[in-house]
Amino acid sequence: MREKVEMEKIGLHLGYPTCCVDMFLRNCHIDFWWERYAKDHWAIGTGYIPCPFCAQRNREEVESGIRLMRKHQSPWPEVDFTLLSKELSLGPNNA
Repeated sequence: MREKVEMEKIGLHLGYPTCCVDMFLRNCHIDFWWERYAKDHWAIGTGYIPCPFCAQRNREEVESGIRLMRKHQSPWPEVDFTLLSKELSLGPNNA
């Protein structure tokens, strides 16, 4: 349970849409639908896994929303995991 809470914090901190974070949390234990059907989707390789609705949205619109909501100091789509851990105070002794 704690792992899912931390994963939710990470997704939202990175600016990912709530619908995508929710879908990821519900399905993170299985193969992702879009990897099987959309091998050339623009999001593959970015770390962002869109929900079916957002996967059909305009790329610029989705990226603009991510940049707007992003709290992480590294620019989209980069992620500095050391910095992210500090920003969110993640770890075994922090909730």
